[in-house]
Amino acid sequence: MTLRALTTETKMLYRDVIQFSSSPRVVDLSATNARRNESKSGRGWMPKKKTPAAQVLERKMQAEKLSRRVQGLLERASALGGRLR
Repeated sequence: MTLRALTTETKMLYRDVIQFSSSPRVVDLSATNARRNESKSGRGWMPKKKTPAAQVLERKMQAEKLSRRVQGLLERASALGGRLR
């Protein structure tokens, strides 16, 4: 890995982290509320991706993925720093 490749990867990762942190953390309950309003019992089939638990899990997985990318970048940067000495 070269210093230039490390710099490029750092910029891309920084952009992705900023985009993730600036995106809303709100769970969309409109599908759940609409389903409750249209049926008397409040039950019925709903796509898993629209459930609040799936939305929270997806956000958590995105955060873990970014965290792993940051850790990997730190390891590569320290390895490159050790080679440059």
